[in-house]
Amino acid sequence: MLISIASIAGGTGKSSVGLNLAAELGVGVTYLQTNTVMKASFKEGLSFELLNGDLGAKWLQVLESKIKQKYYTLVELEGKSAWEQEILLKSDLVLLVMTPTIEHLRGTQELINFLFRHGYPRKRIKVVCNRYRLKRGLEDDEILAVLPIPLARWQWLPEEALLVEAEKRGQLLSHGQPKLRFVSQIRRLALEITEIEPMINQSQEGTRADLYPLRFEAHRLLVERVVIDESEPREHLEKRLSGEISVILSELRGAGRRFGKDEEVVLRKKLLDDVLGLGEIEELVRDETISEIMVNGANQIYVEKDGVLKLTDRRFPNDDEVKRIIERIVSPLGRRIDESSPAVDARLPDGSRVHAIIPPLALNGPTLTIRKFSKGLLSTDDLLKNGSITSEMITYLKEAVQTRKNIIVSGGTGSGKTTLLNIVSGFIPPNERIVCIEDSAELNLQQDHVIRLESRPANVEGKGKVSIRDLVRHALRMRPDRIVVGEVRGGEALDMLQAMNTGHNGSLTTAHANSPEDLILRLETMVLMAGYDLPSKAIREQIAAAIDLIIQTVRRADGSRKVTSIKKVLSISGEKIKLATVF
Repeated sequence: MLISIASIAGGTGKSSVGLNLAAELGVGVTYLQTNTVMKASFKEGLSFELLNGDLGAKWLQVLESKIKQKYYTLVELEGKSAWEQEILLKSDLVLLVMTPTIEHLRGTQELINFLFRHGYPRKRIKVVCNRYRLKRGLEDDEILAVLPIPLARWQWLPEEALLVEAEKRGQLLSHGQPKLRFVSQIRRLALEITEIEPMINQSQEGTRADLYPLRFEAHRLLVERVVIDESEPREHLEKRLSGEISVILSELRGAGRRFGKDEEVVLRKKLLDDVLGLGEIEELVRDETISEIMVNGANQIYVEKDGVLKLTDRRFPNDDEVKRIIERIVSPLGRRIDESSPAVDARLPDGSRVHAIIPPLALNGPTLTIRKFSKGLLSTDDLLKNGSITSEMITYLKEAVQTRKNIIVSGGTGSGKTTLLNIVSGFIPPNERIVCIEDSAELNLQQDHVIRLESRPANVEGKGKVSIRDLVRHALRMRPDRIVVGEVRGGEALDMLQAMNTGHNGSLTTAHANSPEDLILRLETMVLMAGYDLPSKAIREQIAAAIDLIIQTVRRADGSRKVTSIKKVLSISGEKIKLATVF
């Protein structure tokens, strides 16, 4: 098994990590080093050798002879030269060593991006942060925000006085030294390595990882050669692209790239998705079992499925491609994303909600979050079947809506507030006029007499912004029987409360809060965000007079959503608003 221990910059301590790791792996190990940073005496069965100078084309013969002699071959590299990079790509495991400094973090990120660009499996890359308690070093969260792969707890190696002394003496910590935390964590890494099987020959065809470099190369050629005219009919454009893809794949075959017929079918489909669709996430958008897609830079794509987050094996070729996909989403809507406006909200043609944020605000690279719009709306029967609510609760809520009670659905992100609001709004009688106000259209009211309003951000000149608060004020002049606001999160809470208190009973909305009691406090804060210096007692009196019911939703650790309580707002008593638990 070939293990590369690498860092672009010096001073990371890769010799200390590598040599102690070699000792922990036991017999059948050879350690190859391209410099004379540290000498060590090894126990029987473990050898150490210096490789001076540029190995160039000789590296393969050197390593093959060593691999035949020993089971584990560890090579210490910097990953800068072509032959070192070739070793990295041929390795069964790449161990990247860094310290918590900006220089080493950037170097590690550069090596990871190089490996990803060449289709190296993510699971065979490990990073250890050496000397992580370094004075004036980066904090853990700063490092994790930038690295495109996670670090396990044992991958943070502390700096210890005995380690420094051992380095000066050219010794290994595992020889006659106390059981330090450094050694115990290196031992955990060694145990994990012993369970890794050597990689299957990378020349084999048909694996998903092998198709990535070929796909990215073909995509680059396709973008260079084809000019897309948005006015061109899609069927003509697809035909033109398919013809050019055939030419490119033939050229790649002639250049020695190997792929079978099945791989060619996959490549054709992926390349069309790259140019005409949303690239690597196009299939995820079409998958109806996925409720949310999260792109954390080019190399990390998560999805939410059945309420649980899962890391996919998909990735984009680079951050520029992620940004291009974001621009493809927002441009038709008249919105923009660039350094002067690095965050944007938008939606897909099917109604799915989109949020994007790019550097310099996003340290991971361009970040895209898509909340999928459910094509099949959930019903009360679905909630009962899932155990999210009881039949008694549904009966009570139906009666509350029909008797024009003002209701707020409270809960955390992804707890099902919007879904529940959509279901509860279905209890509104069909002969009433409803004005529905949202930041991004998600609700799907079934009544006929519905006026839908959507807020609008400022244009390029910083003008033309229409907020939720503006729309609530407009709605009051539209003779509504009911006002439904997708979510209150700021000063519009005051306008909503005033609407509920001035003849628009039966209005519905949602808000973020962890409990009904927290919701009352949040509403007070949101009212103050309206810019009026109102006394707390006046705000509480408004809340107590306006709101009748609070429905609390929660998302559990297993991904299930539950209605955990329904509370009735009674009256203000002293400094507090009294709530009565109904369910």
